Amino acid sequence: MPNIQFYIDLGFSVAIAALFMFLIIYKVKKKFVWLTFGIELVLMIIFGFTGLTISTFIVLGVFIVTGCLVVFVNLGELRTYFSNSISHARVNSKELSQVSREKLAKNITTAVKWLSDTRTGALITFERSDSLNKYIDSGTIINCPVTPEIIETIFYEGTRLHDGAIIIRGNIIVAASVFFTATTRNLVGKYGARHRAALGVSEATDSITIVVSEETGRISIAYAGILESVKYDEFEKVFSTFMLSPSIESKKKDIDSL
Repeated sequence: MPNIQFYIDLGFSVAIAALFMFLIIYKVKKKFVWLTFGIELVLMIIFGFTGLTISTFIVLGVFIVTGCLVVFVNLGELRTYFSNSISHARVNSKELSQVSREKLAKNITTAVKWLSDTRTGALITFERSDSLNKYIDSGTIINCPVTPEIIETIFYEGTRLHDGAIIIRGNIIVAASVFFTATTRNLVGKYGARHRAALGVSEATDSITIVVSEETGRISIAYAGILESVKYDEFEKVFSTFMLSPSIESKKKDIDSL
């Protein structure tokens, strides 16, 4: 015949289980879930040391159910995350070695010339070692090859995707209408939202971003928190040097030597 301690232990455990299940169902997609996991682990340790065996096993069961709920409810997000990660790894490990960098440089140069001549504002960001998945998720996935015609069409003012940036991974335009957090630095001179956005993403990642000014048609390249103007007749050579340089530090040395 169970003693009164058994019923107290059982009632306390059921109350904890019910509370956690309610919180998880209500907040399952929130960061609160990590706090819940932490509290459950602490309770299991406490119950284990104090001899509350039933409570320990019930909280352990809640912990397992919590994990299953988190995975189930966030299945779509997890699938997207792993899909992007695998795609990123595949491009960096295999496809980049097969990309015709010369053709990519020529296509980008042709597109940039048209954008500059027509004073069409543009942001073209190239992913390098640092993943840009969190930025890609904020835009529209298009996954199309890099061609001058597609780039010109995207940034044409009449299209729905012309605002924001495009992100290029290897030789694929992964997303368009992507928005970056602008730099908060005080800049000397007149710089618009595009230039500030380009600097912002270059401060946070090792990406390279080409900026074409809508007002002047001026071409700039942002990298490592630096924004440099580039003359069109030097653009292809400078751009190729950026893309071939293995690191941010070597980019600056290579550009200075041109």
